[in-house]
Parts: sequence; structure tokens; C-alpha cells
Amino acid sequence: MYFYKSFVKKFFISFFSIAFLASATFIWATTGFNVQTNSVTGVYTNYATFQGITYNIDSGKKVSAWFEWGTDTSYGNKTVEQTLNYAGSFSQMVSTLKYKTIYHFRAIAKDEFGIFYYGQDVIFISGTSTSLTPIADAGPAQYTRLGQSVVLKGSGYDPYGGGISFSWKCSDGKLSDYGIAQPSFTPPTINFNDSSYSSNSYNYYYSCTLTIISDRGYSTMSTTSVIVNGSTLTVKTDQPTNIFNNQATLNGYANTAISNISYVWFQWGTTLSYGNETLHRKQENSGSVEQNIAGLKDNNTYHYRMAGQNIYGNFVYGDDVSFVGSSVLVPYTSKGSFTRYLGYRDSGSDVVALQKILAKKGFFKVTATGKYGPITVAAVKILQQSYGLSQTGNVGPLTKNILNQLSTSSILIN
Repeated sequence: MYFYKSFVKKFFISFFSIAFLASATFIWATTGFNVQTNSVTGVYTNYATFQGITYNIDSGKKVSAWFEWGTDTSYGNKTVEQTLNYAGSFSQMVSTLKYKTIYHFRAIAKDEFGIFYYGQDVIFISGTSTSLTPIADAGPAQYTRLGQSVVLKGSGYDPYGGGISFSWKCSDGKLSDYGIAQPSFTPPTINFNDSSYSSNSYNYYYSCTLTIISDRGYSTMSTTSVIVNGSTLTVKTDQPTNIFNNQATLNGYANTAISNISYVWFQWGTTLSYGNETLHRKQENSGSVEQNIAGLKDNNTYHYRMAGQNIYGNFVYGDDVSFVGSSVLVPYTSKGSFTRYLGYRDSGSDVVALQKILAKKGFFKVTATGKYGPITVAAVKILQQSYGLSQTGNVGPLTKNILNQLSTSSILIN
């Protein structure tokens, strides 16, 4: 009987002791202890400080707290565990981040009974500000020309991983869609009769501002420019120089658009089909262009013209100019150069110069009078025949080019 009473007494004591401990454990674990992840601070190139806070740690109790972090919600990294005996903030700095990379982190705590508590996931970008505002980038300046659209290169994101919306506004022109990141911009129509317009001298500048609004209600703006080229590349073929030793220097002038890079070269050959090209040369500013060619034959007539291509891929060409190849130096001077069409009954100093050249060649055997009569017509036909040109008797573009080549100061002055 004694044994039975002793056993029952010990059983009840043990049972109530276990029940009390279990009850105490349950009560402490459910008194409201929790952990929360706060926003990151001190974000610089490759380090940041994680922030967390614990709630309701009972007096005399201790918990362990730390952070998990990584580039996704699998985390994969863990800070050193801290022992806390009080409720409140705790933090830990990490210094092995990659620059401008999206990271996730969360606070974790464990009580003395091994129960884990997890804070919410927080996102941040390394090497960037911890501002609550989203990031907006309107992109680089875009270049286009009149009547041609261009795509704006906008982008943005919320450092905290929230949703965002886009809104564009431009100083003029039209957008294909005001609510997307990269809409097409079409320049406004230019009034070509406006005194402020110049087909060769002006670029037109328009500003476009991108506003990004996050789902959390914060917004930020970024502005870019659209530069519309109001000018076109033009080229002019000039007279050749240095015609000797079966070589020649081809000359021209390129009028490029402001701040635009173009390419220029010369086409040349014995016919208007040309068949040869000089090297294509980058031309960043307006100015004279010259390139040498070789392998010419004596007394052969050559044609050439200047060619160019602007930044939009459009080709332009200068007028055709012809000259005669020579193994000896053929001087050229602008004195008395032939610039106008000459024909029967014309008169003037340029007709005098024409008659003197014809006389020098042996085609005009009378005194120069300055009057374009039948004798001059006949002499011009002989000149044209000797250079393989159509025998019109008039001084048109091809004949004019040959006369300019044959012009020398001694011929014109004497």
C-alpha cells in the first residue's frame, strides 16, 4: 500500500510539473514576440547596413537575431547571429555587395526554445540611394531629321520592387504613346516660309520629360532632348588642279549639317558612268575636299563629280566636271573662268577669252572681237570635236569645263 501511494504521489507531481513547464513555454512563445525587417541604410558602392527590430522580449529572456540576404528570395547568405535580451532595433553591415545589383534581405530571430520568427522580404539596389522615390531615366539625346520619327529610350524601376507607371510630355511634336517607356517621337511640321528656318543652318531642339510614379505613390522625373536636323548635306564639284604626270587633284566642297558626320568622295572615269571612286572620307564639318587620282592618259577626257552620304544614308551628288589628262602641267587660274552659257550673238569679255583660247589652239584665225559670230561657232565645233564632245558650237557645261582647264593667265591677258 505504501508503495502504491508513493507511486501515485510521484506520478501526479511529475505530471503537473511537465504540464506547468509546457504551459509556461506556450505562454512565453505566444506573448507577442516577433521580428520585423526595416529599410536598408548606408547603401554605398559595395556595402549596406541591414536594419531589423524585435518586439516583446520578456525580462530575463534571450533571443538570437540575424539577417539572410542574397540576389533572390533564396538568399544564400547569412550575417553573424546576435544575442539580444531586449526588444528593439538591431543591425548588421555587409561589405561584399556587387555594384548596382538588386538584393533581397530579411530579419530572422530564434527564441530559447528554438522557434524561428521571420521578418518580411525587403529589396534594395546596391550603390544607389535609399530614397523612397523610383528611378527614372529618359535616356540619351536622340537625333532625327524633319519628317522622320525616332524612338525615345526611357526606362525606370522601383528600388523596393513595386510596380511603376510611365508618363511622357514633350515640348512639341507627337508621341506614339504617352504611357510607355519607349514611345516614338515625331517632330512637328516646320513652316519653311518662316524667316527663322534655314535649310542649311539650323537644328531644332525639343525636350521630353519622363515621369515615373510608383505604386507606393512616389514619383520622379528625367528629361532628355530630341535634336531634329533641319539641314541637309550638299556637295559641290570644283575644278581639278595639278593635272600633270598623268595625275590630277579632284576638288569639291561639302556643306554638312551642324554636328553631323557625313562621308564624301569623288566618282570619276572617261564617261558619265564614271566607274571609279576615290576613298570615302569622313567629313565632320563644312569645308573643301580634295583627293588625288593617278593613271590618267594623255589627251583623254575625264569626267568626275563629288558624292556624299549623310548620317541618314541619303546620297547627294555634285555637278559633272570634265578635264583632259596630261603628262605635263596644265595650269589653271580663275581669271576669265567661264561661268555662263555662251552661244551665237553673245558678247562680252568671256567671249574675248574664248576666242583667244581658240586662237591659241589654232582654231580661230582672226582677231578676237568679243562677239560670238559664225567664225566663233565653227571654231568651237572644232574644239569640241578634238575632245570627243558633241559639236554644237555652243559653250555648254562640258565645253565650259574644258575651257576652264585651258585657261591660263598668259592667254587671258595677252
